[in-house]
Amino acid sequence: MRLLNLLLICWCQGIPMMQLLGVPGLGMMPIRHLQTRMPAVPSATSRSTLTRQWELLKLLPPKGPGITTLELQRLLGDAGHETTKRTIERDLVELSRLFPLQCNNKGMPYGWHWMPGKSAELPGITLGEALTLRLVEGSIRPLIPAFMLKTLEPRFNLARQKLEAMSEENPSARWLDKVASVQPELTQIPPEINADLLDVIQQALMNDTQLSCRYYSAHKNQYHNFTLNPLGLVQRAHTTYLIASAEPFDDIRQFVVHRFEEARGLPTQCFKPEGFDLQDYVESGAMQFGTHEKIKLEAWISAGLARLLQEAPISHDMLLVAEDEGSRLTATVNDSWELKWWILSHAGSIQIQQPQGLRDEIQQRLRAALELHEQVPNS
Repeated sequence: MRLLNLLLICWCQGIPMMQLLGVPGLGMMPIRHLQTRMPAVPSATSRSTLTRQWELLKLLPPKGPGITTLELQRLLGDAGHETTKRTIERDLVELSRLFPLQCNNKGMPYGWHWMPGKSAELPGITLGEALTLRLVEGSIRPLIPAFMLKTLEPRFNLARQKLEAMSEENPSARWLDKVASVQPELTQIPPEINADLLDVIQQALMNDTQLSCRYYSAHKNQYHNFTLNPLGLVQRAHTTYLIASAEPFDDIRQFVVHRFEEARGLPTQCFKPEGFDLQDYVESGAMQFGTHEKIKLEAWISAGLARLLQEAPISHDMLLVAEDEGSRLTATVNDSWELKWWILSHAGSIQIQQPQGLRDEIQQRLRAALELHEQVPNS
């Protein structure tokens, strides 16, 4: 730890690492010099060199035959540190004077590795890890138990600090400024989730125990008391759902997490339907909301919508046949709310032909919308 602390001081004060540790030819800098010297902002070159060498140490394997400098050059480039083979060779020679490194020179090409039993778990994260953590941080928070999230907070903070520190000299560290993720729907402000209630739900889910809760049903505008068997958490756009069954029933339902008013864990084991698998449940189309049944959709669509579907089909068996001023669409899809929302969002560009029940429901909804919009608005 003393060595690592000194290295960090070097970085902050812009002092060459080799000088601090007494590399032959450079001399040893007294520690008292660190205490009296005014802090200076490290140059971009100093930061770049130290971060490259730190990454280099983390890439070395714990034992022989080792890794070649060419392979290290490729891995450093992948991590955002473009450099030459010669620079890596110089780095390795210098680092081998400070750390227990060994060059396997029994055959060409030479391989570098830590001496047996001497490998070190170095602190820090790679540039790729920092970018990944920043990209997923927002979306995974509701899905990770609170006690686990606490252990990840230092990693999230470290990721932010690393990207900020490297942004000036490393273009890869600025990648987040050039990418974004946008939901293909009307933008809504994410609902607030009570952190304490979320923790109770996550603990019950982890321990496979039941939940006693008070839940608000928005569609019925009513509160209900349930004993739930929690089976999984699913993030859908800005909303988090608890997948569970409610005693004494066996059917699996979705409960919106931010609508829980109260929740407490019970000591009783939860009932899990035989063969239930959360991934299979999601892949079945359950989170599209509906009957889970497949239907054969037949419709006429406009030429413009046909071009969009050619780029992104709605099913693997989708077929488009050109007709006058459009195309005939056939596809096997889930009978879901999501399907109906999609059809209504393309009103004027699609005419449902089969199944008849779906056609009747779409007509009914369009008539209701037309009647509502023909009314004179209240002043």
